[in-house]
Amino acid sequence: TIGWSRRQLYRKLKAVMNQTPERFIYIVKLEFARQQLQTTSSSISEIAFQAGFSSPAHFSKLFREYFEVTPRMYRKTAGKGSSRGKSEGMINKGPIIQK
Repeated sequence: TIGWSRRQLYRKLKAVMNQTPERFIYIVKLEFARQQLQTTSSSISEIAFQAGFSSPAHFSKLFREYFEVTPRMYRKTAGKGSSRGKSEGMINKGPIIQK
């Protein structure tokens, strides 16, 4: 263990990454799903589950909020000059979750 409380770890991660750990985890999952949409023919539901989401509907909602396009439309436009989902500015893009 590192000797920090959960609250201390949360505050340190937020200070370093300028986002909550929860948001960071969602971004990692969404980036994985984006890559899968580009490179596989798996269904959107399968990709949602592979990325760690328990609900394809929740996955689609977060994907749309973050990338400003639905997973289905992203797959249709992926590799065709679509600039949505670019890595720059990824950390603070989209609301994802507001509490």
